[in-house]
Amino acid sequence: MKHILIFTSVLLLAVTSCKETKTNSNAIQVSTKNVAKTEAVNKPVEMTNSTGSFIERYDNGNLKTEGWRSSESLRDGIWYSYYEHGSKWSEMSYKNGIKEGQSVVYFSNAKVHYKGQYKNDIKSGTWTFYKESGDVDYEKKY
Repeated sequence: MKHILIFTSVLLLAVTSCKETKTNSNAIQVSTKNVAKTEAVNKPVEMTNSTGSFIERYDNGNLKTEGWRSSESLRDGIWYSYYEHGSKWSEMSYKNGIKEGQSVVYFSNAKVHYKGQYKNDIKSGTWTFYKESGDVDYEKKY
C-alpha cells in the first residue's frame, strides 16, 4: 500500500510538472445536437505527453476527452468524449490516427444517439440512429 501511495504521488508530480500546451489535431467528430453551447471552442489542449495517455478537461474540471496516443502521436484505441456536465458524449475507435471500428454517440441523457462502424476513416455498413426515447429512428447504409 505504501508503494502504491508513493508511486501515485510521484506520477502526479511528474504529470503536473511536465504539461505542454498543444492544439488537438485529431478532433473527434461528435453530434452537437442537444448541447447548450453551440459555438465552437478553439482552445489549446492540455496534454501530459505527446504520446501515451491524453486527457483534456473543461474549465469546471470535468473530463472532456481521454484516449491514448501512439509513439507517432496519433490517436490509437478507443477515445472517449464527455458533455460538460459529465455524461459520456462519444466513443470512437482509432488505429494509427485513422477511425477504424465502432463509433457510438450519445444524447446528453446518456441514451445512444447513433452508432456504426468506420473502415479506414470512412463510414461503412449500417448505421443506426435513435430518438432520445431510445427507440430506433432510422438506419442508413454506407
